[in-house]
Amino acid sequence: MNILDEALAFACNEEEKNWWHQTTRDCFSTPLSEYTQEKIESHWKFIDFSEQACVNTFLLIATTNQNQNYLLNGIPDTIKDSTWNSVLAISKQRSWYKLHAEVLTQNSLPIVN
Repeated sequence: MNILDEALAFACNEEEKNWWHQTTRDCFSTPLSEYTQEKIESHWKFIDFSEQACVNTFLLIATTNQNQNYLLNGIPDTIKDSTWNSVLAISKQRSWYKLHAEVLTQNSLPIVN
C-alpha cells in the first residue's frame, strides 16, 4: 500500500484520533460546489489512483445530485479500466444514473457503420 492509499484509508476506516482524520474528512466532504475545476480534477486523480483510493474517495463525498453533476463535469479523458468498473458500481449504488450512463458511454466500443 502506498502513502496515498494509506492516507485515505486512515481517514475513512480508522477511529478519529487526531487532527489529521478530521482535516482529511473535511477536505473531501466539503460540497463540490465550493471547489474549483482544478480541485474537481484532483478528486478524479484520487479516484483513479487505485481501486481502494476510489472507494475511499467516494466514501468521503456526500451522495447528492449536485456532487454527481460536479463530478460529471470533471471526468478525465482517460481513466483506468479498474476505475471505470469501480465508478460504475458506486454510481449505481448511489443512484447516480447520469454518472453511471456517462461512464458507460465513455467506456463503450465505437459504433461501426
